[in-house]
Amino acid sequence: MNKVYQENVNPDNGDCFQAVIASLFETNLTEVPKFVELKEWHNVLEEYINRFNYTWDCFDTLYNYGEERNKGCIQEFVLNKDNLDRYTGVDGLFWASVNSPKYYTQGIHHAVIVNKKLEIVHDPNPEYSGRINYPKTDEIGLHGIVSVQPFKYIEDIAR
Repeated sequence: MNKVYQENVNPDNGDCFQAVIASLFETNLTEVPKFVELKEWHNVLEEYINRFNYTWDCFDTLYNYGEERNKGCIQEFVLNKDNLDRYTGVDGLFWASVNSPKYYTQGIHHAVIVNKKLEIVHDPNPEYSGRINYPKTDEIGLHGIVSVQPFKYIEDIAR
């Protein structure tokens, strides 16, 4: 992973997610689509990561809230380290969301990178460098991680 830092920390169009994708796939920030500006960003993300032989399992998301449930292609699970065992991630790393330290009262999430132990290994906002706990950590646990989006390596799927 290359640690790429966001350039825009505006709550309406920040580029933390773009920086996380650039970090995971070891590219420059400018090479990654500006997802926040796109209505159909899910499709653009899928196309982008396919270039690196990864896929995204239709919001197969691990949430830290609630009980296991299935909503069509959206599968939500109570977040725990065991749930990550079925995913390789990108070299064992995953895109995760936490409550934004600055804007969580507005319901805004912030993108970070975690490992399989659910430890935060990179926050693209240089102001949060080295931070390990985010808003509501005491309430939801796991450093305040709200969700983890696991990518799958395409060759692993074929097996």
